[in-house]
Amino acid sequence: MNWTKWSLLSCAALISYPCAGQQVKAQAATTDAAQDEYIPEVVVTAEKRETGLQKVPQAITALTGDALLANNINTFQDLSALAPGLTVGNAEGERTTISIRGVGQEANQNDVAAPSVSYHQDGVYIVSPFALGGNFLDVGRVEVLRGPQGTLFGQNSTGGAINLVTAAPKLGRTEGYVDAAYGSFDYRNLRSAVNLPIGQTIAIRAAGSWLKQYGTAINIALRQALDQRDDAAWRFQLLWAPADNLRIDLTAQQFRSDTNGPARFGLFDPTPRRDADGHRQLSQDSPSRLFLRSQLYSAIVTWDLPGFTVKYLGSHQREDVRKYRDNDFSNVAIVGPLTVERSFYERQDQAHRSYTSELNLVSRQPLFGSVDWVLGAFWFQQKIEADSLERVDRNRNGVFDPFNPVANNGLPPAGDIGFQSDFFPERRSYSFYGQATWHATERLRVTGGLRYTDDRATNRNFNFFTLSTGRPTADITSQATAVTGRAAVEFELGRGRMAYASYTRGFKPGGNNLTFGIADVAEDLVLRTFRPEHIDAYELGLKADLLDGRLRANLAGFGYDYRDLQYMTSDPRNRSSGVANIPRSRILGAEAELTFAASRDLRFQTGLTFLDSRISGHVRALDSIDAVAAERDLVVNRRLSIFAPAVTLARAAVIEDLYGNQLAKTPRSSATAGANWNHRFDTGLSGYASALVIRRGTMQARVFNNPAIDHVPGYTQVNLTGGIRFDSGWDLSLSAQNLFDRDGISTRFTDVFGVNATFDQLIPPRTVIARVRYSF
Repeated sequence: MNWTKWSLLSCAALISYPCAGQQVKAQAATTDAAQDEYIPEVVVTAEKRETGLQKVPQAITALTGDALLANNINTFQDLSALAPGLTVGNAEGERTTISIRGVGQEANQNDVAAPSVSYHQDGVYIVSPFALGGNFLDVGRVEVLRGPQGTLFGQNSTGGAINLVTAAPKLGRTEGYVDAAYGSFDYRNLRSAVNLPIGQTIAIRAAGSWLKQYGTAINIALRQALDQRDDAAWRFQLLWAPADNLRIDLTAQQFRSDTNGPARFGLFDPTPRRDADGHRQLSQDSPSRLFLRSQLYSAIVTWDLPGFTVKYLGSHQREDVRKYRDNDFSNVAIVGPLTVERSFYERQDQAHRSYTSELNLVSRQPLFGSVDWVLGAFWFQQKIEADSLERVDRNRNGVFDPFNPVANNGLPPAGDIGFQSDFFPERRSYSFYGQATWHATERLRVTGGLRYTDDRATNRNFNFFTLSTGRPTADITSQATAVTGRAAVEFELGRGRMAYASYTRGFKPGGNNLTFGIADVAEDLVLRTFRPEHIDAYELGLKADLLDGRLRANLAGFGYDYRDLQYMTSDPRNRSSGVANIPRSRILGAEAELTFAASRDLRFQTGLTFLDSRISGHVRALDSIDAVAAERDLVVNRRLSIFAPAVTLARAAVIEDLYGNQLAKTPRSSATAGANWNHRFDTGLSGYASALVIRRGTMQARVFNNPAIDHVPGYTQVNLTGGIRFDSGWDLSLSAQNLFDRDGISTRFTDVFGVNATFDQLIPPRTVIARVRYSF
């Protein structure tokens, strides 16, 4: 395999770097000093304990808070492509979805379906994807763990895990900052944080942010600004350390956003995406609105005992979402009601309530003098209340006519109504895990771990088929258990150089569909439930510090065997789309992260990812785009009911086999290249500057690989930042995001429900921001 050869050749080249045993010993002190001087080590918590990044046998990218500030990284969307293989997008325009190495959430229109990349804040598992919609606030670092995390992070981490570490309260120190920014599109931002000690054992840290920006795009049909910002966030943290070996951290935080929602550029909208003055525009005949509030309340207790540390992490999480939007993403007055079936979501409201608890024991002293170990238990529960009401122009007269809310003999109500549902999904999961690392020799370490998971999902759903009767359309429970784990071998090749090989099994639970097919005149593709995902991951890697600590090279080659990938598909029966499974697929890839310190002041970084993905098993599926085209003559011209047997058969006639298709969101190549300069002058003044180039390759939006809509072109983005810092605490900076004002497509999304329309979301246009900060 090409990826294997590439990895082995790369590893061999670095292993052959001249450093015989005596040379390593002679240069040890010099190398350590150089590393501190040129490329400081970053501490991560990927193994539930603080460990140097270069000593963890897996692929990890760690971005410090200073690095995030230097590159003006403020949201999860800004992280896209910064770590090799990381792609961040949105489902339906507002639900953040994350893919790592091509493993992401393709069942993103089902609220029961779990994500494939788990998100944690200070180690606390964050349940709802809506919680990722906020801005970064007072961040210490962000850790991106690539590849399945089968033991320590468990389910929902088949792609990897992200841990955001906040700036924690500090005892005995009064410090903080306040900054203000102004920029393009009337960008206004205020941020502040303060750390205050109270006596010898208590400290509090409070942080807040307010952000407002005029929309970067406009709906010219309604003169409504889109892609605007009206956000507010705060966090309050309390640290109580009643003893030297006991620490209690309490956190309360909230993020709130109230806007007109994102700009969804419909593929059927003929409006040029830029007006004569270069401003982004679209034309849609229905308004949009998005309100999001996310809250987190957590408690972390850390107790150091003589042989191990006991840690408890508990949380309560709340998300409230209220939205309405144009669902055909066009202006029917322009494109015509026979071309596009007008659709408007009058209401899409959700309330998420979640609880998590985790207890782990982490060794402080090796067992038998050679074994480090971790034991833990995890539990979470999530409850969702959601209701949706979609209006659809069924008779294609260009307006929404009244509808009869009473069910129509087992079919949806007659009239201009589309998807209508009140649903109440719940999920409960618990697991037990353990991992041990045996230091076989001074240079050889062997790691093994197992995790047992028991997951149950229930869904009581009242949709348009039975809503008026008071009887649930479905009341389904699905349950799954799984044993996952990890095995790894790492070998020190010399000081600052380590090679590793690992095998990991990952698991993501299944769930229930809101709508599903009924096998009548055609086969049934969407069932009441969908199966769990399993992934077997093999990885070979190398981490090396070379040239007296001036060069850091982290390389990895990997292969994934994917079973029962969850994805969205249509059913021959209309209004019965949902989640199904792809039996087999595989991903091969290689990554490289390189950092070179030309001097103490100047560093260069680059990250490269190569992916090759394929559906390797046969699976019959129905593309909603093809299904709509197949039924068009019968429904539009002959005026047959969308539930007529002839319509169902016409849709079934275009069922296809997905064998050999490329997986979604797996660009064959992606890369970043950057430079950072930071110099202190003798005058008490420091200057700094950074340049970052992001290249994301072309990719497929969906597993159908439909050439009409699924081919998403790549883009290149350039960001620049520069500033000066005074010893008195003042900091002045100027940044430019998307310097060349590219219209890169960050997300392409096709709605399998409703009228099956497709839209693009773009990366933000060129934005220049001036910022003033005072630190004390």
